[in-house]
Amino acid sequence: RQETHQGTSSRSARPAAPQHRVYLLNCRGCGLLLSNRGMKAVLLLRPNITLYSTDALPANCRPVYQQQGIGSAQEPAVQRTCDCLTQSLGCNGCGSQIGYMILAPCDRCNNSVAKHQRSSNGHRTVLHCSEITVRERRYVPGEAGV
Repeated sequence: RQETHQGTSSRSARPAAPQHRVYLLNCRGCGLLLSNRGMKAVLLLRPNITLYSTDALPANCRPVYQQQGIGSAQEPAVQRTCDCLTQSLGCNGCGSQIGYMILAPCDRCNNSVAKHQRSSNGHRTVLHCSEITVRERRYVPGEAGV
């Protein structure tokens, strides 16, 4: 007797791929929605640093350009973990610097992905945990899913 795919036992079925949680990300300063496609992430070269990333640039943010010589004496320099080319992002609602966009990953980060046999999820927008509020996005019956 031949068993169909539907008739196979659950023991021989492959386990389902793990589902990654998706989050709603809002600006901590003003509450403006930044993204409904956020995912928890870590820095490749410092896995102990948690942040959130998204595969699409949030509509409610803009590039922030550091002005030469203004405020640089009071503000400490940000410690870089790598040589990726990045662009700082600010909230359109309140101006808070909420994160950055990776324009071009550096060799160290690309090699880290290959070395640990990981794959990049294509997320190039990174938001700092200290600058956002996070709420898990839930499925609502009758509405389009995640």
